[in-house]
Order: sequence, then C-alpha cells, then structure tokens
Amino acid sequence: MARDVIDRQRELRLLNMEAAGRAKSFDDGNSLPDVTGGGQVDRPDFALVFINPTIRNASTHSAWRGIRHPWIGTRPVWKVLKNGGVLKDSVFDEVAMRRVWDEEFAARIYTGVAMDRAYITNLVKWTGPNGDLPTVQMVRAFAALTRRELEIVQPRVFIAFGRLLLRGLGGQSVRLGGILDIARTGSRIPNAFVFDTEIPMFPCYFPVGRGNPGGAETVLRAVVQQCKRDGWIA
Repeated sequence: MARDVIDRQRELRLLNMEAAGRAKSFDDGNSLPDVTGGGQVDRPDFALVFINPTIRNASTHSAWRGIRHPWIGTRPVWKVLKNGGVLKDSVFDEVAMRRVWDEEFAARIYTGVAMDRAYITNLVKWTGPNGDLPTVQMVRAFAALTRRELEIVQPRVFIAFGRLLLRGLGGQSVRLGGILDIARTGSRIPNAFVFDTEIPMFPCYFPVGRGNPGGAETVLRAVVQQCKRDGWIA
C-alpha cells in the first residue's frame, strides 16, 4: 500500500478518535456507536456527504463486529447512487436482493465504493440513542472535523445531500426544485466551493425518506456528466 494512503488512513483514525471524544459531550449514556466515513481515501472523485447516521444502519447495533460506515444494511440509497451514475460496481446490484447484511457483505460494498472512487461520510458522526436529526450545536461541533476530513481525503467533487446539511455547511439557501429543473434541461448546475476550499460542491436532494429519490438520481446524473465535461473527474 502506498505510503500516502497509509498516512491518510492514520490521520483519519486519529480524526475519528477525536470525533468520538466530541460525541461524548452529547452522550446521555444511551447512544449507539458512531458511524465514520468509508470508501476511497486517496483523492476520490466524489465525497458523498449526508447529515448524520440513521438508526436503520446495521453497523450501529452493538453486536456488529465489522466496519461502521454510512448506510450499511439499508437498500434505497444504494439504488439512487447506482442509478445516478456515482457508483457503478456490480456489487451494488446485489443490495436489492439482501434482506439482511453481514459484516462480509458490508466490506464488499465499501470495497466497491472505493473502487468506484467515492468516499461516503456524515457531517455528524454521532448516532445518538435513536438517529434523530442533529441539533444546531451538534452540526457546529462536527463541521470543523468534517473540514479536516476533506483536507485529508482530498476529493475532487463534494456532493451535499439535503437542505439541513446545506444549511449546516454555512447557511446556504438552495432551492433544490430549481436545481432539479436545471438538471432536466441539461443546463449548467451552479456550484459553490465547500469550506472556502477549491473543492466544488453540488447540492442534491436527500435520496430517501422525506427526500426525493427520483429527483436525486436526475441531479446526480447531471452532476456526473457536468464534472466530466469540466474535467473535475475522468
């Protein structure tokens, strides 16, 4: 393994330890395990960033002995990411047939994420007792850590899922319906630059639940094509 990758992995482990310490300040003794970022840690094409872990994540169970990364044990989000063209590996086609994930399948999924040059993380790593949406204080507490996480991983493109995350990244007001209209017409989707870096950030619907899975797929396909045209990704 290249020294650069080993260094990044070491820095991420230290960062996750710091995140775990920060999470304890919100812990009432009933919290589920934290969920850390996973995938390609060496300059991935995409950082796919969500707001916080879901209680449906199988790796938040205390008996889980494998990796603890976003969306393990769930199905809808993987379908959106595959149909949106961000993930391509055939392993993601197996998700629809899986009612129960084990640690080995979770590892295969995140090997596929890495091979597709993506990195998936949450702004807030703390699951809490039931995966509720984080408070403003939690978002502020973890935002600086997420900035450092991006500095370590160095993604080429950042995709922010959902309005709450967009607000947490600096109070930006984005009308996602307008982004979807642009994506449907093939026009250029406007982007910001996350955390005052040179990493382009694109907004996207939250892909499950009260979000808009179909709209997320359409926006993702448009973002992928635009990033290729602009030379952000190969």
